[in-house]
Amino acid sequence: SGSDATSQKYKWTPIGTDKTKAYTGSFDGNGHKVSGLYINSTTANTGMFGFVGATGEIKNITIENSVIISSKNYTGACAGDSKGNISNCHPTATTTVTGTDYVGGIVGELDANMNLGNCSNAAAVHGTGIHGYVGGIAGFNDENATIDVHYTLIGGRIYAYGKCAGGAFGLNASAKVLNQELTIKPQSIQGQYFVGGVIGANVVNLTQNMTMSQMRTD
Repeated sequence: SGSDATSQKYKWTPIGTDKTKAYTGSFDGNGHKVSGLYINSTTANTGMFGFVGATGEIKNITIENSVIISSKNYTGACAGDSKGNISNCHPTATTTVTGTDYVGGIVGELDANMNLGNCSNAAAVHGTGIHGYVGGIAGFNDENATIDVHYTLIGGRIYAYGKCAGGAFGLNASAKVLNQELTIKPQSIQGQYFVGGVIGANVVNLTQNMTMSQMRTD
C-alpha cells in the first residue's frame, strides 16, 4: 500500500493471460484490501486477474487506490475476462479502469456466475474504443452469465467513447440477470448511443415477456 501507484513497487502483471494460460485456481482474499495496483498493459485481458478459466474462482477482495489501463479489449479491476466464478469482489471509487472495448468496473466480460452482496463504491470506468461495451459491473454480460445480487452500486463514472454504456452492464445477453435486485447510483454515465442507468443495451432472446421490476437507477 502507498501513495505512488505508478512506482515500480506497485506495478502488477495480471494472473492468467488468455484461455490457454487461464487462472484455474481458487483465490480467497478473506475480506482483505489490495491497494496501489498499477497496470499499464498493451495486451487483452487486463485486471488483477487477466483471464479466469471455467474452474477458476475469485472471491472476497476489495481493490482500492489502483490504476488499471489497457490499450486492448477486456479490462476490469478484478478480471479482464472470466469464465469462472466471482464473489464479493469490489473496486472502490479510488480505482480507475481504462480499456478499449469490453470494459467493466469488476470484469470486462462475464461468462459465468457472479455473486454480489451488500453495497460497494464503484470504480471510474472508461472505454476508449469505437465499439464500447462499458459498465460499472461488467462491460459485456454474456448469455451464460448468472448474477445473484441483492446489491447497491454507489458512485462511479461510466464513459464509453463508442456505444453501449450502462451503470451495471454495457451490453447484456443474459436473461438470467433481468429479475435480480440491483440498485445503481452512478455519478454519471456517458456514451454516444445505447446509454442506460442500469443496462446500455439488451440483446436477450426472450421466449416470454419479462419485467425488470427490481433493477433501478436512483
